[in-house]
Amino acid sequence: MRFTVIKHFFQAIFRHLESRIYHGGDTVEERQRFSVFLYGSIILFIGIPLNLLGLTGPTDRIYFLMNTVNLTTGTIVFILYYYKRIGLKSALASLLLATQLEISGEMLNCAFNPSAYHMQLIVGNLVLSAILVMLSVVAYMRFLPVLLSLFCMGTYTICTLITSSPSLKNFYILLVLVFFVICILGERLINAVRKLELENKNLKQDEAELLHILRINKQQVKAYIEFSKKEQPDSEDTERFLELIGERSQRNIINTVSSYITEKQTEIDLIAKAFPELSASEHEICRLVLQGKKLGEICEILGKTENNVTAHRGHIRKKLGLTSQENLKKALESRMK
Repeated sequence: MRFTVIKHFFQAIFRHLESRIYHGGDTVEERQRFSVFLYGSIILFIGIPLNLLGLTGPTDRIYFLMNTVNLTTGTIVFILYYYKRIGLKSALASLLLATQLEISGEMLNCAFNPSAYHMQLIVGNLVLSAILVMLSVVAYMRFLPVLLSLFCMGTYTICTLITSSPSLKNFYILLVLVFFVICILGERLINAVRKLELENKNLKQDEAELLHILRINKQQVKAYIEFSKKEQPDSEDTERFLELIGERSQRNIINTVSSYITEKQTEIDLIAKAFPELSASEHEICRLVLQGKKLGEICEILGKTENNVTAHRGHIRKKLGLTSQENLKKALESRMK
């Protein structure tokens, strides 16, 4: 319960910030990119001041200066985005690159002062670089994961050469493979998301065109589907359905159904005239046979079992004096001429 309250609290804060700050397209890519930018900025504005106050991380003068520059850069980028001076992609790329440069600076400083603590700091900063690469992947930023990976591995290579540390050398090939795989998977993810966005856009266009052609909206389509699912709709269901679809659609449906019923009745009247010896249900089966319907289709249309329809067809053959080898459709057509 407490976790749910906290979750809803942070979601409310995010929605409020999004409504005040966000300006971009209404796509999955843009929304996800903004989420990464906003949360990344919040972490930057909280994490670096904590470091400057001496509460986290290294507190030497050089690190203080680098963190101050990084915080200043992040603040400027955020302000420029807020006032619509730069786009979301540029803002996020600038934020991640500035942070990576600051991390690279820390790693190089540690390499020139290779104490046990500084060696641990190199590994810690390497993990932060990997997180930056993952954030760029999650934000669907093409080529940025590769650029960040090159910065990170380039810095790590220099640190390895400067320190000649066996521990750094032992993990070198593994780290190269890890960053390589992240970049490849990131590119595949971006391609998949963009493909889905394109398919979604095409589906929406097709939907809009279809609704425009039919002159109906989504609510009317939903009403039709719900009405068609009912096996025996009563007068209230019919009236409610007709009210939802509008007067124009009412006229179209009534005219179409009336024409269909008239045409169907005309066919049945002709069949009844040609085959007066058959019953009404047998006339209906003859009509469907003349239309070329198969046994399964006839069963589905009439709502009868195959045994029932087969029995009716046998009665028709018997009354018309047809053998089982004769084609029923051709025999009916010859009698109808």
